[in-house]
Amino acid sequence: MTVRLLTDGSRNGEGLDVVMWDYEKQALVPIKDNQTVDMDPVTYKGKNTRQVRIFFAKPKAGYTYDGGQFGQITGVSYGQPHGGNPLGDGKKNAANAGTIDAMTATSLIRGDNSFKIYDDQWQAAKEAAIKGGYTRYIAWGGAKPSNNDWYLYDATFMVVSSGIYVHYNSGAGMGVLPKNADVKNIPDNPETRSYNTTPMHSYGKHVETGKGTRTIGTTFIMGEGWAEPTCEGYEFIGWKLKNKAGKLSQETYSNGDLFTISDENCGYANNTDLPVFASKNYSGYQIVAQWKKIAKKEIKVEHYLKIPDGTKRLEKTTSGTISFSSDSEIVKVFANPEPDGTFPGYVFDEGNDQNTLEKDVKNSALSETVVLKLYYKPTVLHVSKTVEGYNQEPDKEFTFTLTATPPAGADQGTSQIKDGQIYITKGSKAKAIPLSFTKNEATFTLKKDEFVDISCLPT
Repeated sequence: MTVRLLTDGSRNGEGLDVVMWDYEKQALVPIKDNQTVDMDPVTYKGKNTRQVRIFFAKPKAGYTYDGGQFGQITGVSYGQPHGGNPLGDGKKNAANAGTIDAMTATSLIRGDNSFKIYDDQWQAAKEAAIKGGYTRYIAWGGAKPSNNDWYLYDATFMVVSSGIYVHYNSGAGMGVLPKNADVKNIPDNPETRSYNTTPMHSYGKHVETGKGTRTIGTTFIMGEGWAEPTCEGYEFIGWKLKNKAGKLSQETYSNGDLFTISDENCGYANNTDLPVFASKNYSGYQIVAQWKKIAKKEIKVEHYLKIPDGTKRLEKTTSGTISFSSDSEIVKVFANPEPDGTFPGYVFDEGNDQNTLEKDVKNSALSETVVLKLYYKPTVLHVSKTVEGYNQEPDKEFTFTLTATPPAGADQGTSQIKDGQIYITKGSKAKAIPLSFTKNEATFTLKKDEFVDISCLPT
């Protein structure tokens, strides 16, 4: 007997997995194209009897059964190349083929002739084949031991490459994105038939023109040349293949990657609910967009002025956000002090231990705003009065004048100092009080050995 395997009409077993039941080993053994199998009578359980060979087949991923003997199931064929009829009375030989579910105890009986090996072995063979996923069988029974003629037997299995469609799914409602997520740039095939204006949606063979067929070995661009998908609040991390059972591929493909249909990934092309013209279901890949929620926290930097009267005032708040790339990630945030001159009369107080210049922020379910605080101290002008020599008027007061000079180009009559902006402290135990300016001038008096601290003068 010669076993013939045809893939896309050529003699090779590229698209087939074929085995034979070895009843001595009680196991399925691989069979290749053009392999020959002895059909001479054998001694079985002490008796000389007909030989029986049972073959099983299944298409590899990306292939489907094709052709077959007239009146028989597709994908299988058997016969005697040089005459003879295996469908006769069974005296010379007998054969039977079909789907594995149709294989029974009586499949190889012709007339009153049974086949002892088949009678004993068919059930074990079938169980092993079903466990292995095989779907077709051919059972051959040879001639009786008393028949000394020489015969040729043929068992043929045939497959062709499957036309595979590719459909892209946004991933909405599949774990990360909400079901109603607004996703942009999900590839969608706009091709239509002449009498149907509904887009195909899936990529593959155009049912009217026949173009675009994708089979084993076909290479295409992941994403079909579309821009990378986007969804507000989420980051696109790539594409995964999803099979009919919902299992996702371990590998993640970037948008724009070249993808080749192969036996390594074709197992994911078993989806049978792909839209083609929204009228029929076809099988193929379901390629699902993968997403990561962009976790963000709001950051605020509060800038406080330390007023000379002992109070503090929030003068400015700067805001921003930070993003996290993973759960429980810790990100260090920094607060940058404003440069001198930003707050007239105040400079950053570097030595203040209340400053929060940096902070570790953890990605957590809590959505509170992270606040960092910076403090600014007033500038201080120290003025003292010293009298040298003999002083006949020890309690004499000397008047000092401060003048605020408007910047170049400014109206000289415009007040440069606001009420309550400048403070004066007379002596070490005195309380700071506002220093009033009139027409951009302020005065104060000092006696011998007295001093004042004037705070918050613009620099």
